[in-house]
Amino acid sequence: MDFNEQYFQALSVSPPVEALVVGVAQEIMGDMVSTAPEDTGAYKRGFHIEVKHQKRSVALIVNKDPKTLIIQAKTGHMVRSLQRAKKGHRG
Repeated sequence: MDFNEQYFQALSVSPPVEALVVGVAQEIMGDMVSTAPEDTGAYKRGFHIEVKHQKRSVALIVNKDPKTLIIQAKTGHMVRSLQRAKKGHRG
């Protein structure tokens, strides 16, 4: 069986696939924001999604607050949100 590699490469960066990837990222980011620890609110407000196109569309959830790495190291907040999303999509 021969696969049309160009078709699959084009499909993996197409607008419908990008929308699907961004939609999942938005769901996960919603959990991150709703469960985020809050001191000044900068951490909660710092979340946003960046889309990159490599061999496929990729949605990254990033945070612009300079204390993000410290908060993540102390609380594991973002990882727990990812784990909850993974459990929710197994079913």
